Amino acid sequence: MSRRFIWILALCSIHVILGSCTGLEANASSANLSVEQRIAALEERLASLEENFTLAKRQLDVVLKRSATLYDRVDELEHKLAKMQNNITWLTNFAVPAAPTGFRVERIKKSGDGNYTVILRWRNGPEYMRITRFAIWNARKGETTYAGATYVNQTGRRIVKAELAGFAKGDEIVFKIFAKNDAGQSKPSYVEATIRPWAPVLMWRIKVLAGIAVLVIIVGISVRMGLKMLRRKRA
Repeated sequence: MSRRFIWILALCSIHVILGSCTGLEANASSANLSVEQRIAALEERLASLEENFTLAKRQLDVVLKRSATLYDRVDELEHKLAKMQNNITWLTNFAVPAAPTGFRVERIKKSGDGNYTVILRWRNGPEYMRITRFAIWNARKGETTYAGATYVNQTGRRIVKAELAGFAKGDEIVFKIFAKNDAGQSKPSYVEATIRPWAPVLMWRIKVLAGIAVLVIIVGISVRMGLKMLRRKRA
């Protein structure tokens, strides 16, 4: 009885072991099949990603080429705009007249009301045909705000004059003048004056006399040197 039980137990053990091995083999086959499916799925996703990446790269290349073309176009337009602005600036500078020259105080005279009138003068340049009128502004010395604009129409004469009234004795005034036309106005010319009835004329005469004296001295020295050279040649 005991032998039969032992054999039965042995047979059952063998059956259990064989069943377990068969189950393990089936589980292993099932696991291997799942891994292969996962690998296949991953390979398929990788191929899809590579295809999408290639497509995105092509689209990016197209966008970059278009951007480069647009940037080149922008550079070209900016260059043309700068060139046009330079041409406009050149034409404007050419059309705008030059600043008046020889701007000075000719005379200061006392008016009947006790105030003083300043007579200014300046020279009309060779481009006077491009000038329509002159604008004169004045301010007290040290101030930056000019007022009292006086406009003088173009006369075509070589010397142009203007009279500005309403100043008091002792005032220190700065005058500035512009030449104007349809294209714009020139750079300003300045002159300063202290309101004294005798000062401008006296100073002008002193300058003229000093210039004549210097000229006479130069001519005298030149004549003297010339006479010395002639004497040396004769000797």
